[in-house]
Amino acid sequence: MSNNNKPKNELTLLLNNIRKSLNKKSNLSDKDIEKIKNVLEISKIKKEITEKIKTASAFKNVETEKILEFFNTIKKAVTDNFEILENEENKKIREKNKKNTEKKEIIENNNFL
Repeated sequence: MSNNNKPKNELTLLLNNIRKSLNKKSNLSDKDIEKIKNVLEISKIKKEITEKIKTASAFKNVETEKILEFFNTIKKAVTDNFEILENEENKKIREKNKKNTEKKEIIENNNFL
């Protein structure tokens, strides 16, 4: 099996996330280092949550109603906070698209002059 067909390990995925968040910069500022720390912390928390969810799913001696309540609580918290993040992401994308459109219009207008 070639290296290209191997599943990516956790470290490779983490490094790719860090590169992505830094837009492949070669020099790092304090803000970039803080961003790296945040990416690492996000990865750690994501792993912890995933492990707890998998474990709770496998409980056999706990009433299913309690497990369902656990999952509904998680779902509500994730959904509520996700919507806030999604709205912020969409707002930033719209702003970026608007700026790019304005730049294109300026370039097109200058080309006609």
